[in-house]
Amino acid sequence: LLEQYANPTEGKILDFLNQATTSGPDAAGLFEMTGRNVVAPGDILSMWTDARTRHTRKIQVSTNYKGDMANVTATFQTLASGLNYMAYAEIAVPTKQLRVQVQNFNYTRPN
Repeated sequence: LLEQYANPTEGKILDFLNQATTSGPDAAGLFEMTGRNVVAPGDILSMWTDARTRHTRKIQVSTNYKGDMANVTATFQTLASGLNYMAYAEIAVPTKQLRVQVQNFNYTRPN
């Protein structure tokens, strides 16, 4: 579920960009784009993008997962090389009392 939203296909990205509503930039320099029916019928995806670097900084998703509402939040960081990666994500399915957290940190360059 998380991968579908954090790393969507090129077609899903284009569909989202063509139908999303956009606001910003806010005080932090982020544009917010929000769209519906991005990956699954009835879902809502909001994405915050840095206006200067065009890197994604955060996503929030409300969607249906196996018959239950699920909420996804992910934040992104950028390495000195320019690579943007998902640093932290949380998936919550309140009706199942389920919460999954994923954290990627301490990236180091191999010698």
